[in-house]
Amino acid sequence: MPGMKPFIAYYRVSTDRLGLDVQRAVLVIAKPDRLAHNVAFIAGLMESGADLVAVDMPDASPLTLHIMAASAEHERAMISQRTREALAAAKKRGTRLGNPRAAQAAPLAHPANRNQADAFAAPLIPLIQSLRHLAAIAEELNHRRQTETRKGKTTA
Repeated sequence: MPGMKPFIAYYRVSTDRLGLDVQRAVLVIAKPDRLAHNVAFIAGLMESGADLVAVDMPDASPLTLHIMAASAEHERAMISQRTREALAAAKKRGTRLGNPRAAQAAPLAHPANRNQADAFAAPLIPLIQSLRHLAAIAEELNHRRQTETRKGKTTA
C-alpha cells in the first residue's frame, strides 16, 4: 500500500493468567518480497516462531513465503549482475563514473546531510527523553523488587 508507514501491533495480556510464553507479536509486512531479499533471513525469522502476515497475501503459507523470498533473492542477484555489466560497459565506452568533483562536494554534503538528519530527529527528541526517563524509573523499581500496586500486589 503506497504511502502507508509500517506499524507494529502490541497486545498486553495478564502474565498471571496466561504467562509470558503465549504473548507473541505478529509481524505485518506490505509484501513478502519487500521484507528481505534473503532466504536465510526469512527462514531464521520463521524458525524463531515469529508470525508473519503479508498485507497483499494474508493467507500465505510458510512455503509461499519461502518461495517469495527465494524469488526476491534471485531477482536481487540478477539486478546486481546487470548493474555491474552496465557500469563496465559504460566505463569501456569512456564514460566517467561518479562525481568528478567528489573532493569538493563532500565538505558541502556532510553538513547538509547532518542538518537534514537533525531536522528529521528534532520532533522525536521529547519522546525519546521521556522514554529514557520512564525506562530509568522502571529499572529502579524492578531493581528494588518491593514495589506494590495500588491494590497491594507486587509488580515483580
